[in-house]
Amino acid sequence: MRNTSISDLITKSIDRTKFILFDPISIKKWIYLLFIAYMAGAIGGGSGGNNFGGREKNAEASIKQEFALAQNNNSYNKQIIKPVQESNPLIKASEPLTNQNNYSKKGNFSDLFSNISPASLPFIIIGFIFVAAITVLFTWLSSRFKFVWFNSIHNDTYCIVEPFGKYQAEGNSLFKVLLTLAVVGILSFAIVAGITLFSINSAGGFDKSFNWTFFVGLKMLIAPILILLSIIVFFGILTVCIDHFTVTIMAMDKCLFGEAWKKFTIIYKENTKDFWLYILVLIGLGIASGIISTIIAVIVIIALMLVAVIIFGLLFVIFQMIMKANIIFTIVAFALGIPFALATFILLISIGLPFAVFFRNFSLYFISSLDCGYSPLSLDNFDDIKTINI
Repeated sequence: MRNTSISDLITKSIDRTKFILFDPISIKKWIYLLFIAYMAGAIGGGSGGNNFGGREKNAEASIKQEFALAQNNNSYNKQIIKPVQESNPLIKASEPLTNQNNYSKKGNFSDLFSNISPASLPFIIIGFIFVAAITVLFTWLSSRFKFVWFNSIHNDTYCIVEPFGKYQAEGNSLFKVLLTLAVVGILSFAIVAGITLFSINSAGGFDKSFNWTFFVGLKMLIAPILILLSIIVFFGILTVCIDHFTVTIMAMDKCLFGEAWKKFTIIYKENTKDFWLYILVLIGLGIASGIISTIIAVIVIIALMLVAVIIFGLLFVIFQMIMKANIIFTIVAFALGIPFALATFILLISIGLPFAVFFRNFSLYFISSLDCGYSPLSLDNFDDIKTINI
């Protein structure tokens, strides 16, 4: 059971986040931590890289576009057929042109791939192999950098080389698990998508004459959507178990994934209610951090736009309108534009860094509050340093 309340853990996590990032503030440290956080998947790509929400939306949008195209083609055919029938008495009304070319009215699942030419297949295969290789590479890097990220927050440092080599065995063990989960996740999505398309095809959904309504689409797509949401929730919770707890155990005990997972399951059985409370609090904090980061991003973008208008507007007035020196304006604007764009990019992507540091601190404080034998010493030392400073 926890020996500290959730509110106290949140307060400690906020204090330590401010201590790491702002006491003292260092641009070099921010850039290093930003790089480590992105490589570890703590920012941008979620925690485990198994988010299929975008793929689901793209698949659904593609299906809707196909149906809309089918209905438009059907309407167009009707507009063409009627004048032809009226002008040619040899064509009977009971035998419309569409019956003579029935294939133009019927649709099939295979029609989705009819536009793929044989000549493009090698490029598709090469592209698939390239994407698969990049996925494997970044999964491996993410697995190793998760321990670098742990070391950075745990020890308040931004060293990369030493922990990258120190946790080689643990990182490779985690890589095998994450790669397996990625394959299982992709296959799960592919199976659900394939069954959905097959069901729509069996119901005649790809026929151009099929009457699609909101309720018909809801009836066909509600089950796949619920299944995909269940898969996403399952992988999300599993990712939390791995990133927030198993990686911590692996790093602190210098053990491989299997042993660390067994230790985590023991901790989970002894603290089941606290674990699910942690999940609920994590969801709430995630929503709150998303709203706050969005507001900050909007404010930053507006401020940067105003700064850009002022700087480059003055340059335009001075060199372009007053001095009529177009070349000088171009050179100065280009020279200032590159560092300004780079600074803008770094500033925008660093908005998520404080939240990533907070959530890693929160997970460490939580596991140390469970009386399960894990009490990160660096966190305790931080409390001592903070007390001395006060």
